Amino acid sequence: DRVNEAMARHYLALPGHLPLAAARLARGAGGAGGGDPRLAAPMPLPDGTTIPAGTSFRNAAAAIRELAAQSPAVARALPDFGLPAERKSGATFSGDMMMTDLAAWTPIDPSHPRWDRIVAWTRHGELAVHRAGEPKTLWTTAAIDAAPLGAAWLGDDLLVTTPTTMVLFDNAGKPKWTAPLATLPAVELAGLDQQRDDSANLVTTPANPDGIINGPGGVLPNGGFIRGGLNVIVVPDANNSAPAQPERFITFIPAGERIVVATSTGRVVALDRATGAVAWQTRLSDGGPIARLMAGEDFTVAAAFSGGAWHLIAMDTPTGTILHNWRFANSAMTPLNAALSPEGMLIYTLPDRLRGKDLYEPSDGDDSFTWETRIGANAAERPFDGMVGDEQLVLADGRALAVSDRGQFVRVVSVETGRTLGAASPDEPAGPAMPLATGVAAPANPAEPMAMELRVADDRVYCVGKRSLRAYDLSDTGRSWRSMAESPAIRAVFIGAGHVVAIEDPLGKPDGPTPAYRPLAFSRAMTPGGESGRLDYAPMIADPAGVVDWQAVDGGLYHLAGDGRAYFVRIVRGDH
Repeated sequence: DRVNEAMARHYLALPGHLPLAAARLARGAGGAGGGDPRLAAPMPLPDGTTIPAGTSFRNAAAAIRELAAQSPAVARALPDFGLPAERKSGATFSGDMMMTDLAAWTPIDPSHPRWDRIVAWTRHGELAVHRAGEPKTLWTTAAIDAAPLGAAWLGDDLLVTTPTTMVLFDNAGKPKWTAPLATLPAVELAGLDQQRDDSANLVTTPANPDGIINGPGGVLPNGGFIRGGLNVIVVPDANNSAPAQPERFITFIPAGERIVVATSTGRVVALDRATGAVAWQTRLSDGGPIARLMAGEDFTVAAAFSGGAWHLIAMDTPTGTILHNWRFANSAMTPLNAALSPEGMLIYTLPDRLRGKDLYEPSDGDDSFTWETRIGANAAERPFDGMVGDEQLVLADGRALAVSDRGQFVRVVSVETGRTLGAASPDEPAGPAMPLATGVAAPANPAEPMAMELRVADDRVYCVGKRSLRAYDLSDTGRSWRSMAESPAIRAVFIGAGHVVAIEDPLGKPDGPTPAYRPLAFSRAMTPGGESGRLDYAPMIADPAGVVDWQAVDGGLYHLAGDGRAYFVRIVRGDH
């Protein structure tokens, strides 16, 4: 208890670490000793207030989370679409052309956005950056060799990654540093333990009354993981005689003073954020790519296939030291998805259960898990089969939310304790009944991927299907709302500060160019019963060139047409 309190005080002394302080106190409140410990001394907060000595860990964590939610950084995590909070009956929208000759938007890391900027790849092979709502280009550059895999805003600097190069640009578009993959030194395969099998003793046993098993424990399915929609990784085929492909970058994550990067040949590299120099690197696979990469300031976790089995490897982000290594050869019981919280909790799913591992806990030799929560009642029930998408296991505000049962439900458990959250949990705040129903039916074809994604903002989770949108308030109200009727097709969903905007294709096209669309704007205004969900605006937007993509920005929405033109769609008049 005192260790968790000390770590919370340490995080409170660091700028921007309020969520981590709250998480350590919540971890102490849900510890193996039971009860709810109390602060040994007053706890000063960054805003000048103090939590009194004797306050329970749980209440102290709640106070810190409330303070964190009020920070400007949290407020800027969502765009402001510029839509009036009160519905306007005579609202008029305009679409003004802002850019031409564009090939595609550049995907931005959702953890490092700027809602006042648009980043695009042009048909001339240049990167272009615009201020949202203005036609003037801020800067363009030909300093990268191919269309970007993605980018991240690091303050005013823009980090861009292509398959072969990483570049950090300043606010004028000048490279601060460049890190070509071809210049990285060679690295040997890490000496992973190829003998121990953490899945060997995984058997289906009856769950205890609250579904939690505390004990030792088990990574990837043969279908593999999806990382950012860029890769689908499969188990390497030893009999495949196809020529080896050149190594390439496949994903990256800004993590404190490091930029952690994964490659297609199993390499993990950490670059110094300030200089681009290699801080450390290792190779975790004997031929295949890194299948999953997660990273925070303290820990980096990678999934890789090596020595005939899947491994899940936890490393120290500053140094690259391997802290934990789980090896799994039991193909029937391998985790299907994984996520890492900023507080150092690794959460992953097996076909019938969720597991959590506190990476701050030292290894005890067999890398036991911190908690395990059974969902399936018997060996025939595998609710998490097929749940491999990035947005099908998300962590937010001390909760782990996992899509299950072929997209029909969402399971919600405490990140710290693994307990199911909801009205039936005696030591957690009341909430909606569990599991949460998404309102979609399971696909008729068992091989069809789950068409369900989760988006989390504040205390709300939005369940996004191919044709439906449902929202749940995870606070003590348990209020939910659903879009008025099933849509012909939902192409994209954007969560803003005041509205949720779902892009509806009236022709029912799930992808490809569409000649018209409707941005359905649902209110996020809070009412006594929870979030409103009222449909405030639903204009029809047409473009004869066909719309291929959308981007949320401050002040409105951009759409990209098939002719390479980009239009800024915004409300220009609204009468009561």
